[in-house]
Parts: sequence; structure tokens; C-alpha cells
Amino acid sequence: MTELCVVVPTYNEAKNLPKLIVEIEKALRGWDFKLVIVDDNSPDKSARVAEKLNHAHGNIIVRRRAGKFGLGSAVVEGLKIALAMDDVDRIVTLDADLSHSPSEIPKLLSAAEKTDIVQGSRYVENGSTNGWRPTRRLVSRVANWICRFFFGTFIHEYTSNFRVYSRECAETIVNRTSSNGYEWVVEALFVATRHGFAVREVPIAFRDRDNGKTKLKALDVVSWAFFVTKTVFSKFPTLVGSAKRNPSLVVPPYPTHVIHRSSTSTVTSTGTPIVSTTTYTLSSMSPGLSDHARSMNRVKSNE
Repeated sequence: MTELCVVVPTYNEAKNLPKLIVEIEKALRGWDFKLVIVDDNSPDKSARVAEKLNHAHGNIIVRRRAGKFGLGSAVVEGLKIALAMDDVDRIVTLDADLSHSPSEIPKLLSAAEKTDIVQGSRYVENGSTNGWRPTRRLVSRVANWICRFFFGTFIHEYTSNFRVYSRECAETIVNRTSSNGYEWVVEALFVATRHGFAVREVPIAFRDRDNGKTKLKALDVVSWAFFVTKTVFSKFPTLVGSAKRNPSLVVPPYPTHVIHRSSTSTVTSTGTPIVSTTTYTLSSMSPGLSDHARSMNRVKSNE
């Protein structure tokens, strides 16, 4: 029974993957888990490195994508793969550049037993950021303060992808988020809190990458700022005003997606099935998450 899945998006992380995967395997020794690598067609052949590492460990799923579609898109793809495993009830996400230490995963999982999302946080007591210039540290702190202030929460860390999601929370986030880039990390937490999921912050020691270059570009910062501005000055005030008139309206108008399941089998000439494949896809314009939950329950009851 696989109850845990770890999702790692990659782009040009071939030098970091061997150490990262060894550290994840070491940190989760004794756990039955799958490790999902979602690679955006890395020129340095990160996907090939991950596939070779699977020969040694046997629990790595490598999802190759045709292009660089963005961090948020990659994480959602990984969440979908994890949700396709019926037994998975906790999903860990972290970056591949070793800025998030796999040795801290057990600490986050322990906290996840009593909450919906565990956020690895640099900005709570005992959290830290190492290797950054003061200017970059200041920009990060200001960005998180802006999210905390305008979204009206007590969360100190919005911009780190080091998290643990419950299954139900991950389903909601997959269904309700629409961003593809770095701003998705902020949107995911915003959507989760607006749907009533509880968030607990756990201190982490963040450090700058040793190999490769940061993927965060000026355009990503602009996209993040645009998302926050759009949410605060467009959707969020409307949401608050509507909630005052009708308390049942607590969800912003994000596009709705639902996971659909289909199965195919390859048979021999005698009619005996030898290969069975289950595929999960997303469709839009669905009635809502409750319908998805009911459909998933029907699938399980028929198995």
C-alpha cells in the first residue's frame, strides 16, 4: 500500500538529482512511497538521470513533458499522478535544487497528521534562510508580508514549494487553480485557505542552490505581482462583499476541473488480459468538486 507520494518538478537539475533522490530515500526509509519526477524537457537530460536512478531504487515515476510549461503546471501534473494512486493520502512537494532539505520531510509529515497543509516556513521561529544576499532576502520577506496582509491570514510563508498536502486538499487545489508559473505556489495556498483547509507552518532551514542557476526570472516576479494584484483588487473584494450577503459564497470564480478515470487492457489471442492501464485526465466546465468526489466514490465501489 502506497500511502505517500513525493512530487519534484525539474528543469535542468541533472547535477542535483542523484544527491536529492538519495537523500529522499534515506529520509523516508521505512515508508512505502512513490517519487514522481515531472520534467519539462530539460536540455541537460534530467529525465534520463531520474530514469537511471529508478533502476537502483524502483519507486520513481518519471513524467516527461514536451516543453517548459512552468513550475505550477509541473506541480499540478505531479499531484494528478499522485491522486491517481487510490491509497495515497499525503503528498509532499519540494524543489529539486536541494534548497529544501529532504531530511526535514519526516518533520513535516508528523505535523501533517493533524492538518490539511503543512507549509515549510523560513519566516517562523527557528526557520532560516542561508546563502542569500540581503536584497534577495528582503524581497522575499516583503513578498510574503504582502500576501499575508492582503489575503488576511496569519501565514508567514506563501512562496515556498516545500509542503505536505492531504488528499482532499490536493484535489481541491488541482480543481481550482489556474496559474502555470511561480505564482501558482501562492495561488495554491490562497485557494486552500479560501476553501477552509487548515494550514500549519513548520520551520525549515532554506539554503541557496549549490549547482545550476535559479529559475526565477524577472518575468516570474512580474507574474507573481500581477496575480496578487488581480486577486486582491478584483476577485477578493468581490468575494468578501458576496460573502457578507451570502455566507455560502466562499469560493472565488476559478475554472473548475475534474479528474476522470479510464482503463484499457491489452489481451492475448486467447483473450487473457496481460496489461492493464489506468489513465487520469482533467476536463473543464464540470459542475463542481462534490460531483468529482461522488464519481471517485463510485469508481472505488465498483472495483
